Amino acid sequence: MSFPSVLNIALGLFFVYLLLSLLVSDLQELLSTLFWDSRAKSLYRSIHSIVGEKMAESLYEHPLVKSLKDYKTEQGKNFVGPSYIPKNIFAFALIDSLLEKSSIDSIIVDLESEQFIEALESDQIQSILCRDQIKLFKVLAVQANLKQDELGSYLAALEAEIMNWFSQAMDRASGVYKRQVKWKTLLFGFLFAVILNADTLNIASRLYKEPFLQYQLSQEVNQFYEIQTSLYSDEPVEPSQYSSDLTQDLTQFIINFSSLPLGWTQENINEQFNLKPEISTNAGGVRGSQISFVIAQAILGWILTAIAISMGASFWFDLLKKIINVRNTGSQ
Repeated sequence: MSFPSVLNIALGLFFVYLLLSLLVSDLQELLSTLFWDSRAKSLYRSIHSIVGEKMAESLYEHPLVKSLKDYKTEQGKNFVGPSYIPKNIFAFALIDSLLEKSSIDSIIVDLESEQFIEALESDQIQSILCRDQIKLFKVLAVQANLKQDELGSYLAALEAEIMNWFSQAMDRASGVYKRQVKWKTLLFGFLFAVILNADTLNIASRLYKEPFLQYQLSQEVNQFYEIQTSLYSDEPVEPSQYSSDLTQDLTQFIINFSSLPLGWTQENINEQFNLKPEISTNAGGVRGSQISFVIAQAILGWILTAIAISMGASFWFDLLKKIINVRNTGSQ
């Protein structure tokens, strides 16, 4: 098998992975937003873990944070809360809630280090926060006191310290959420692979056995890539808009390109499960003894497709660009 043929087979596989990755990502995001509200739940659990249950409830009732939730509930859906809280809103809402709960007579814009520490030592706050949390906020208060001259006021310095701490906490929480999404993507990827019969082994086999299909697919993918790069090379585009346009274009492409080795068509099933009629009289017995192997091979192909989908659309689009560039360089 020649090197250009290997590139064309890789090009076809990567293109299928790109398409399915976008479809699975969009479906998962849609379900997460409309039904599961998983981002909001993950955010609430993270805030609950860093400030405690009572303080988290107080924060979510703060007008600045509650307005973010009200924006979603106005659409007629019962959500846990916002999917994202800007760090500056979190910092100000936390300081304001602590002062309000402690009943310290202080205007927030004129806040001083001693007043904030006094609020942390009040009985009301000690009943809400645990000892380690109070100690943490005292450390942040001291650090803010050292930097207030640089930032102009103690409130600005305290907000900066809390924002930095909040960002670090959310980075750790983001890692946990991404691992959860990874498992969900694997599950959705396998379901999509079965529904669309996207068997990696079968796709590679058909592209290898059918040079015309291999050539036709590589030309179509190259044409599609040129269109995409020409559309978005001159002016910046929002990632969400680009992803939506790319998904729409790929979906339309997959509908029109009927010869792609996907789906449960009779031709594809015959190739995948080796159902071609045999001349030998004992062909039926041979196929009967190999049926379990063929099914296991198909399942393995679906699993490989699911793993590929979990890598993400951006990963496969980058590889697609590299393959096209290598092939074009070689042809020149």
